[in-house]
Amino acid sequence: MIRIKLGREKRSFKDITVKRQEIKKLTREIDESGGIKIIKAQKVVKTRYLKEDQKNTKYFFNLNKKKCDPTIITGLINMSDKLIRDTKTMCKIALEYHRELQSSPKRKKDSVQKIDVFLGVVIQPIEDDDIQMLKRDTNETE
Repeated sequence: MIRIKLGREKRSFKDITVKRQEIKKLTREIDESGGIKIIKAQKVVKTRYLKEDQKNTKYFFNLNKKKCDPTIITGLINMSDKLIRDTKTMCKIALEYHRELQSSPKRKKDSVQKIDVFLGVVIQPIEDDDIQMLKRDTNETE
């Protein structure tokens, strides 16, 4: 839009330099006023930090809280490796996944037999002498 207006109007070199100087001046003023706002904000933050430093306040805990972006799940892959984006279906996939995680593991027959053999070796009744020794308090030399 500006180029169209500039193209239609014939301007002298002097007019363009004056406009550039005005733009530079306005830019400098904006930068200075923004800098003043930043300095004021820094002073406010520093004062608040000095006032509430190391106290159990919401401000203190928020300073140390880890900032992270919220994670939005846009899709899940089902058992047949298809990407599902429907919310209800995604809920069903998540439900099945967590059910499987929380269920007891499925064991083969040979692994069950190996566990039984191992437990038969490991689980032996403790003798009375050992029980008495375990019940005693420890002394300095032990």
